[in-house]
Amino acid sequence: MSTAPGADAATIARVLNLNVSSIHRLAKEAGFPAKLAPGEFDLNKVTLWYIRYIQAELRRRGPGSGPATAGLASERLRVLKGQAEKIELGNAVQRGEYLKASAVEMIWTRGLAICRARMLAMPSKLAPLLANKQAGFIAEEMKIEIYRALTELASGEVPGDAESSPDVL
Repeated sequence: MSTAPGADAATIARVLNLNVSSIHRLAKEAGFPAKLAPGEFDLNKVTLWYIRYIQAELRRRGPGSGPATAGLASERLRVLKGQAEKIELGNAVQRGEYLKASAVEMIWTRGLAICRARMLAMPSKLAPLLANKQAGFIAEEMKIEIYRALTELASGEVPGDAESSPDVL
């Protein structure tokens, strides 16, 4: 007569490569085979149940290894890096380390326009002052005007518009 072998928790744990406390925890799961006698389980039924339990866990958790997992891990890492960069950029903006490109463009455009206007105004401004003067004097006056224009640009203090500035035509 062939009956299913009865096995204690220690034997089942050894067969399934688990510890005894894991067997007792699994015995509380739904569908775990009933005991044959106090402390005895049907080894074949428990083994079959455990295989199905592990398969269900793998389906529930998703792919655990192989090329699909590597792709998912790589994608998750890329998303996490992107999120970290976004947070770091937000923090830097809050600290005032970054400016809007449109604001920077506006300031540079205005500053360069004023510098251009000052440079273009030099001939008409200097011509009456330098008429009949020596070359050294002319060069010195031109140098002074060029330095004024460049210093104004470097100061970062750009007047509101070219008409309101007395030095700009």
